[in-house]
Amino acid sequence: MRFWVTVNAISVETPQDVLRAARGKSVTLPCTYHTSASDRNGFIQWDKLLRTHTERVLIWQFLTKSYIYGDLYKNRANISSNAEQSDASITINQLTMDDNGTYECSVSLMADLEGTSKSRVRLLVLGEWKGFNYAGPPTRQRASGPGDRGGAHRAGPQGEATWPWGRPEALRGRDWSSPRPLAPPGV
Repeated sequence: MRFWVTVNAISVETPQDVLRAARGKSVTLPCTYHTSASDRNGFIQWDKLLRTHTERVLIWQFLTKSYIYGDLYKNRANISSNAEQSDASITINQLTMDDNGTYECSVSLMADLEGTSKSRVRLLVLGEWKGFNYAGPPTRQRASGPGDRGGAHRAGPQGEATWPWGRPEALRGRDWSSPRPLAPPGV
């Protein structure tokens, strides 16, 4: 005599690529789950992983469709409207530089406790460069003494102007309007 036992095994997936979004804008952190369990008694939880601890983003309960928010994400984060159809993604609004980091999506169903119930995604929040107005090379001017830069530049050996970061002509024509990262991921 043989008995067959059906085992539900949940699988949670997030993208491997680093997601990028601009400061002040919104971003959706994708997370999908797959289960053969029909009962949706449980919750979806998102946390931000820090070096020494985790920071709660939100918990969404299937039965009550209610939220428990972390302090920094109240009124800024929402779960997908398709959470009961395998979409555990969240949208975070009004991004700040403090939102940079690694997030963990976790789906816990009472009828499906086996399998991979967590997955991580990295977010890089990009700031805006505040361009500068380049008015051309400085006029010739000799520094009056050691450490005196004569304003924003200093005089070289023949009295020609030099800049501490290199030749300003090399900066002409660059596009300074594109968002650039102000901090590496995980900071």
